[in-house]
Amino acid sequence: MKKLLFLLLATVALCGCESKKDSPACPVTGITVPKSSPATPIKPNDVVTIKGSGFTPDCRIFLRGEAVQVRAAVQTETEAEIIEVTTTSLSFRAPKVYGEQSIVLVQDGNRWTIGELVFPAQEISSTDPLPRRVSRIRVSIQGDMKYTMHFTYDSQNRITEIRETDRYNNYPGADTTKQNDVVTRITYGTNRVTLTKEYDSCSFDLENGRAKSGGWPDSGSFSFSYDSDGYIAKTIWQDSSDRDECVFTVSDGNLSGYVLTYYESGKVDEIETYAFTNDSGLPNNLNLDLYGIEAFEAWDLDVCSLLGIAGNRFRTLPSKISLKENGRETASTTYRYTMDGDYISRIDIRHEEKDEDWVDSSILEIFYEE
Repeated sequence: MKKLLFLLLATVALCGCESKKDSPACPVTGITVPKSSPATPIKPNDVVTIKGSGFTPDCRIFLRGEAVQVRAAVQTETEAEIIEVTTTSLSFRAPKVYGEQSIVLVQDGNRWTIGELVFPAQEISSTDPLPRRVSRIRVSIQGDMKYTMHFTYDSQNRITEIRETDRYNNYPGADTTKQNDVVTRITYGTNRVTLTKEYDSCSFDLENGRAKSGGWPDSGSFSFSYDSDGYIAKTIWQDSSDRDECVFTVSDGNLSGYVLTYYESGKVDEIETYAFTNDSGLPNNLNLDLYGIEAFEAWDLDVCSLLGIAGNRFRTLPSKISLKENGRETASTTYRYTMDGDYISRIDIRHEEKDEDWVDSSILEIFYEE
């Protein structure tokens, strides 16, 4: 529902427009704009109404302010969608901007600054990768089963090999005299990425640097689609008889959740809804995307995220992921991070199945190249 701001109009009318010395006088007089402040900001998609006499049907409104991009403040000017114009008022839909914004009126070929609005502050969270690369991640499950993922990179900082050591040596009855390494090698073509693992291989076809389709032979195939901002929107897995569809919700660059629908013989078999609680102070900014690690439950995205071909990175990491089935929370996973300066050194993960009264835990220890 549109949120109208008529009741927030400023009580003091401006006498005129601010303009450059060589510009003619602003043709709109008696201007009042909505009150706003850091405590009561204008929000994106709010309908903002400015009062005044002299607006014309072809006038335009821009919001001018600063935004943080790659750790630097840059001047921005964003045009607003005008909803209605009369001779005594103008209404526009607030775009997604941040902080203090000057209101710029463009009319009759001239520009005037006619007031200011305050929007929510921009969360500063960059996914610009930190310089030190992850060399290995050691995984402990329930305190005793352990394996380690070792990463090798090429000159473009792309992962070319993932070597999982001792993955099977910790199971009861395992032959500990054998190394039991599992090695995945990755090769990059112009529009294709190929993974080779033991005697099997899979490939992903790319479009604009993002995975479009692919998968492991004899295990079904995937297709991927993205939203207008370049974030993943939907994945579909399909084999000869079954299909899984996953629809993602991304807000301000953060993964809010996804809905996973399982189909069997063309009919809905099960629906799972996952909700993400994100840590706004913890950017997803290691050299590799942590959503590519299976512990983060990024359905259908783990390999593609790890290789940087799953669209734009989500900006922050989760503190909790909840699973709901039939409207009721049935499981949850919580994440606790240990930092070494700007770098994550350890992640403690606790998974709880509420229906089965079952809890398990795991630890990821992250090591970096010197």
